[in-house]
Amino acid sequence: MKLTGTVSLRDLEGGVWVLEGDDGRTYELVGGDRKLRTKGSRIEVEGEIDSGAASFAMVGPVLRVKKYRPQSSTGLPLRFFQPESRSDLRDSRESSSRRAR
Repeated sequence: MKLTGTVSLRDLEGGVWVLEGDDGRTYELVGGDRKLRTKGSRIEVEGEIDSGAASFAMVGPVLRVKKYRPQSSTGLPLRFFQPESRSDLRDSRESSSRRAR
């Protein structure tokens, strides 16, 4: 699913990052990277609603981010960012340590 909206930080349980969607709904953001979490930024997100997720924040449905891209101030999309998974990082570290031997 694709959504667009504005990223904001809600002051709940130590801070919860949300997408205030252009559809009028609020989604709790899960996944992504540090660049995604910029208060006030406009983004387009591709992800899935995790209907089985439990959350203390209860700000809205949990949106698991697969990839995202910032939007310019004119509303035009920029290039997509796809966060690396932890397993990708682990695999790259293992291969670089093998090369060092």
